[in-house]
Amino acid sequence: MMNHRRGTLVRFCFVVFAALALAITLSAQVQNGQFQGTIVDQSGAAVPNATVTAAQEGTGRKFTATTTSTGSYVIPQLPIGQYKLTVEAPGFKSVSAPNQTANAGTIARLDFKLAVGQRTETVEVTDIATQVNTEDAKLANTVGSTQLPTCRSMAATFTT
Repeated sequence: MMNHRRGTLVRFCFVVFAALALAITLSAQVQNGQFQGTIVDQSGAAVPNATVTAAQEGTGRKFTATTTSTGSYVIPQLPIGQYKLTVEAPGFKSVSAPNQTANAGTIARLDFKLAVGQRTETVEVTDIATQVNTEDAKLANTVGSTQLPTCRSMAATFTT
């Protein structure tokens, strides 16, 4: 009777441990990316209440954020893909940066400097420095289905 209870307890603990491990693993799989940064004027002063729009280049779907009093913005939960970011603020020329990539589980930092002028004038930035992840220590790449080995090819590798 005692061995039966012990066996049941061991099985129960194993099931609980497996469920917790699975829940932790599933929550770590992030499918979206994020853009964030700071908007400043030519003197380096923060530009509050500027509108930052990320338009997905393939679909035209738009995501927006408004800068805080410190000029910072965050556009979270972006589906992976190419985006054109546009920044607009009253009294400043609009600035846009096309071909910005949102990858799964990454934070892309894009800072903008606005020039004084009419909102109808747009400055398009075509050469932005390489994005460096300064927010966390993760390295990430998007992996296509052709890059993943199948179970059969992995088994053949280990058995030969």
